[in-house]
Amino acid sequence: LEATINKHLKMRVNASGSTRNAQNKDAIINDIKTMRPDVAPFNEDGTPTSVSYANINPYSRLADVQSSTGENLSAGAELELTFLKDFKFTTNFNISYGNNESLQFVTSRSMIDGSGQDPYRYWSRPKYDTKMWTNTLMYNKTIGKHNIHASLSASMERYQTATHSMYAAGFPD
Repeated sequence: LEATINKHLKMRVNASGSTRNAQNKDAIINDIKTMRPDVAPFNEDGTPTSVSYANINPYSRLADVQSSTGENLSAGAELELTFLKDFKFTTNFNISYGNNESLQFVTSRSMIDGSGQDPYRYWSRPKYDTKMWTNTLMYNKTIGKHNIHASLSASMERYQTATHSMYAAGFPD
């Protein structure tokens, strides 16, 4: 959005955002391709059959979770002031914000005894924001065939991030 307030002052504003929600069950597809056709999908006790680390039963993966969500926002505002005919001052403020979360849960049914891996759960939530403020003063003058251009700019930026995460392993299903 851009608006001319008067012949000396302009204002610009922009914003964009996105959200994401994902569930990843693609590992099941790879497991189906490697599962041996001569192996029954379930043991006599009803638990999914696993032959080896390379042949994980796709039914075992159904209990696994790999999900993520995310929200992102970017916004900016700018004022442009023209004064004394040859001078232009611009001030610009931008902010970017992100909030994400991911969860991974691998059950013991998708692990093979002796692989050295226990069932585990990993959760993380990173958040960040960036704020930037920029000021620019420009001088433009044409004298005959000569163009004179000078600019002075200063900016400040602040970046903050925080991540919370948890990891747990070695617990029963």
